[in-house]
Amino acid sequence: MHLFEIPKDTMIRPPAVSRLMPGGDCAVLILHGYTGNTGELAYLGERINQAGYTVFIPRLPGHGTNGADFAQTTETDWLRATVDSYLELQRTHERVAVCGLSMGGLLALLLAARFDPAAAVALAPALRVNNRLFSFTPLVRLFIRKLSKPYTPRDEDDPDLLFLQREYWSYHWIPQIAGVYRLAQEARRALPRIKAPTLTILSEADQTVPLSVGSLIESRIGAEIHHNVVLTESGHVLSNDLERDTVADLTIEWLQRHSAP
Repeated sequence: MHLFEIPKDTMIRPPAVSRLMPGGDCAVLILHGYTGNTGELAYLGERINQAGYTVFIPRLPGHGTNGADFAQTTETDWLRATVDSYLELQRTHERVAVCGLSMGGLLALLLAARFDPAAAVALAPALRVNNRLFSFTPLVRLFIRKLSKPYTPRDEDDPDLLFLQREYWSYHWIPQIAGVYRLAQEARRALPRIKAPTLTILSEADQTVPLSVGSLIESRIGAEIHHNVVLTESGHVLSNDLERDTVADLTIEWLQRHSAP
């Protein structure tokens, strides 16, 4: 990390702050995706908290601030922060379950492979993505740091969200995308080590993560209890799209079945 390349006025924008929702003796760690923010998981977290669980949605390093800050982070930073968050919850709760969206799904699967969570839920985990250039990013990063790209804002009423979308979605951050690719490789290798009951939720309308991820998990996961659900209407951010209630219902039902508070 090059500290002095991070702007002096860097701040965490409100939609991206870490969110702790105290609840019962079982905690659920929920992890956001690449260039995402905790607000995309807030509804899911609130629903799980209302069901009697403590919920923690940490802001991953470099996210929710600005592009220059993000450029100083790697997948090692994101994984380390994820492990620390899990260990903190484990210290104060009888049981901990893990849940993650997209890249957060990769991190949740890696936690499940290394530790012994009560249950795991992977929402559109990016074990594969619908972009043939994804696998070339570890090489391309040696020559290109970022590429401009067009984007369409999702929330035009919130100036903080507009700022974050502009900062993060205006570019392809090549070294960071390469980091996601390395996480995906590591998570694929780790699937046989997962013993926790694991739920995977995917969507036919997701343009980022293909449905083949479900069969990949089913064929390689070491858990005796695992289930794959396919939605029909949601885009990539399953936790905050048209079927978010279904996602919350499925997640809570899985947690209650395998890690009841």
